[in-house]
Amino acid sequence: MHKLKSLPKFNKQFKKFSEKDQKNIRKEIGKIVQNPLIGESKKGILKGIR
Repeated sequence: MHKLKSLPKFNKQFKKFSEKDQKNIRKEIGKIVQNPLIGESKKGILKGIR
């Protein structure tokens, strides 16, 4: 399993969300941690990044 670290700026912004939004964000982060390859590949300069 992958280890996740969050930056202080993220933590500060995260606290500003409502409890409902925080729960949804945690749920989506959990999905990304389980499968880091989900999502669409970027195009152009960011090609190869998800």
